[in-house]
Amino acid sequence: MNNLLNFFFNSEIVKTYNRNLNLNGFTPLGLFWSSKKSQYDRFDTLLFLIMKFKFKHRLSISDIGCGYGSLLAYFREKKIDFYYSGYDINKSLIKYCIKNYPTNLFKVSYFPTEFTDLTIASGTYNYTVTNNVKIWEEYILFNLKKCMTKSKIGLIFNLQFTRKKSFIKNNIYYTNIEFMFDKLQKEFLRVTKFYSTKNLNDIYFIILK
Repeated sequence: MNNLLNFFFNSEIVKTYNRNLNLNGFTPLGLFWSSKKSQYDRFDTLLFLIMKFKFKHRLSISDIGCGYGSLLAYFREKKIDFYYSGYDINKSLIKYCIKNYPTNLFKVSYFPTEFTDLTIASGTYNYTVTNNVKIWEEYILFNLKKCMTKSKIGLIFNLQFTRKKSFIKNNIYYTNIEFMFDKLQKEFLRVTKFYSTKNLNDIYFIILK
């Protein structure tokens, strides 16, 4: 994966999401979520994994693929006071976030520009604009490595999974768990995985420095 191909994929993703946002607005449906409930179920699992770190200081988090700020809204509903920064490659989404959450940092980027304790990528790499599984996996790793450069502790992300060989169907990437786990271990060394009964189609990976 190189910067040019990464830029091309991101440009195609932005075009696709803009079309969907025009149809469905700044809603879960607008970001290809099936419902707010499924979105929040995933956030419940991410919060569970975040809280396992048991920080004594106020935690700082970068949200990659922040969309319209739904994870921040979730934290506020739960009355959880993290230092939150949101990043997305879509200018329309970032503009929406800046307007609705003026006290938080939001930037157009596919990786954090400021150091934080943890980086979160919730569903960020599920939707793909290619049918080439190998190239999409290279894209995921390229982006994860960029995110880790600004993560003091590590990164948590999730993918849809299959027990079979990794595949792409209807623009959704499904990873073979053991294949991806091995791939991540070769790149990052300290990797664990987590499965939640709340999200039956998701596998979570935790990468630590």
